[in-house]
Amino acid sequence: MEILLAVLGIGLIWFIYYYNKIKKYSISVEEASSGIDVALSKRFSLIPNLVETVKAYTKHEKEVFEIVAKSRSEMMTRVNYENQMNETITKLLALSEAYPELKASENFLHLQRSLADTEEHLQAARRLYNRNVANLNETIAVFPGSLVNGLAHEKRAPFYEAETEERKTPSVDFKN
Repeated sequence: MEILLAVLGIGLIWFIYYYNKIKKYSISVEEASSGIDVALSKRFSLIPNLVETVKAYTKHEKEVFEIVAKSRSEMMTRVNYENQMNETITKLLALSEAYPELKASENFLHLQRSLADTEEHLQAARRLYNRNVANLNETIAVFPGSLVNGLAHEKRAPFYEAETEERKTPSVDFKN
C-alpha cells in the first residue's frame, strides 16, 4: 500500500510539473507576442518623428547657409564693403550664438543609429517569441508532455512569420 501511494505521489508531482511547464510556456508565448507589438509600435511612432526632426533641422541649416552665401555675395558686389562686412559679421555672430554648431550630419547619424537600434529590438522580440513557441510546441508534442496536455488543452502556437509588407525594406523619404 505504501508503495502504491509513493508511486501515485510521484505521478502526481510529475503531472503537476509538466502541467505547470506547459502553462508557463503558453504565458511566455503571449508575453513574447506582446513584445513584438511593443517593438512595432516603437518603430511606427519613432521613425517618422525622427525623420521629420532631421528634415526640419536640415531645412534650417540650408537656410543658414543660404543667408551666409547671400551676404557674402552681396558683400563682394557692394561699394560700401566695410559697412557690409560689419553687418555680415554681426549676423554671423548672432547666428553662431543662437546655433553654435550646425549639426545636420549628427542628426542623420542619430537617425541611422535609431533605425538600426529599433530594428535590432524588433528582431530580438521576434526571436524570443519563436524560441518560446518552440519550447511550448515541443513540450506539448513530446512524451510525457503530450499526455499532460490532454488535460491542459493547450494548442500549438504559430511561429512568427513576416507579413508580405514587412518583408519589404521600409523607405525613408527626405524629399518632402
